[in-house]
Amino acid sequence: MTPAAVIESTEKLRSDIHQMCQHTVEMLKLTWEGCKTHNVALLQQAAELGQHVHQQEKTLTTLVVQQSSQQRSIRGVVQDLLLKPVHLERQRLDQQMHQQETTPAASAVPQARWPEGVQGLFLVPVHLERIGDNIELLGRALTTVIREGIPFTERAVRELNTLFARAIELLECVRDVILTQNRILLRHMQIEGQRYEELVNEYALLHQQRLIEGLCLPKASSLFVALLDYLKGITGHIGQIADKLSGESVS
Repeated sequence: MTPAAVIESTEKLRSDIHQMCQHTVEMLKLTWEGCKTHNVALLQQAAELGQHVHQQEKTLTTLVVQQSSQQRSIRGVVQDLLLKPVHLERQRLDQQMHQQETTPAASAVPQARWPEGVQGLFLVPVHLERIGDNIELLGRALTTVIREGIPFTERAVRELNTLFARAIELLECVRDVILTQNRILLRHMQIEGQRYEELVNEYALLHQQRLIEGLCLPKASSLFVALLDYLKGITGHIGQIADKLSGESVS
């Protein structure tokens, strides 16, 4: 694969993953709106969009496997491609190709693999699908809450709204960082992901106290804990995406 082909292929993959991110964001927004308005139809729309997300993952994963098996790039081509502005990378490649054209054939270098940064991009669709799975589980639990008229306390509702809003913000960060390739945004995702997990744990403890005090029903308790788990699962995969794209975990 020529340097130009590597660039073009990676840009196309980035664009497709960005679109998948947008669909996942819309899926979570529909679920939150269904939660706030007790509208089962919106939860069903989110589930239908989830099927599209699943199909996108299969398509993108197949594409990644095909590209990886066919990759034939020159050593040093597309270094740190994921986190470099494309126009600068093109300029660097042009200079490198010119040097190669004026270098004797005896100095030709062996072919190499995809750089690690791009390999991180390859793994994003799988995590987006797992996020979609958790959103679908959220929708099913909320459908039960709505259809059976299971009451949550005002505090529990506020806590869920806070978690939904922050999860959507983090998922929008994933969508944006795919195109902007901004390391500061990646770091924000890692740090806020950890804070989100701490907040979920705090809400779980507060919920246990409400249960002990008899402020919530056992069935409501079970569903509320499930919702916390699914929301935590969403941001857990967002954190893994940030780790893979940045190449390091937050300490």
